[in-house]
Amino acid sequence: MITSISTNFGVNPISFKCYDSAKIVVLQGMFTLDTANEEYLAAEQLEITFPDQFSIPASKPTTAFLVCQKDDLQSGTIIKAQIQGNKLILEKLSIYDGIGTVKVVLASGFVGEANEAQLSPTPSGKITISGKDYTFYATIAQYANCIQDRWGMFFLQMSSWAYAPGVENEYSIKGIPADLSIDAPIFTSRVNSNLDGSECALAHLENGKITFTGKGQEGESKKYLYRGFMKFFYVREQEVSDENQA
Repeated sequence: MITSISTNFGVNPISFKCYDSAKIVVLQGMFTLDTANEEYLAAEQLEITFPDQFSIPASKPTTAFLVCQKDDLQSGTIIKAQIQGNKLILEKLSIYDGIGTVKVVLASGFVGEANEAQLSPTPSGKITISGKDYTFYATIAQYANCIQDRWGMFFLQMSSWAYAPGVENEYSIKGIPADLSIDAPIFTSRVNSNLDGSECALAHLENGKITFTGKGQEGESKKYLYRGFMKFFYVREQEVSDENQA
């Protein structure tokens, strides 16, 4: 875990799970933006400063997620993210300013100029998902589940994903590490009226389960996450010896 010593947008301290090596840096965590804060309004980009420099002094650009909740709607998009020295630099995107609760989600892997080709995660076995109730089914179209000793990357695309509106939905997922715990958005191919970005659901994965609150009001008919997909990097909790690290 690393914790910021300052930011230029009025939110501090911010803590992330962190795996830091010369080949890859993985940052995992989430924080809420105050889009009315004077420092935020004055910032051209979002800068988070940590006590120590990362092992990769200047990474290639990668992405983080920006998610907005307005009433029972959630929409999201990606923003550019990059490591420079002891700072995390995030693109400032103002499409949700003053609209609702805005969260920045880090589930990102950062690599240097020479290191991208050196990464060779080992694919895992089969991934399966099932709902608590057989009427709320989830059908996988494709996935990638790459696991290293201290970090991993997960991609999931669904052909069908049914859920109950207005309540927490729970699904069992098999094939992921037992120590995986993360908040990450599930994006869909649809948009919400008057809320920019893609429709999404901010999900939590832990103890072999995926949970999220369904869009809509409790008691409404079953709905679907159309072509739902998610992709994220994560930090593993288990401790391993240095020789087994990527």
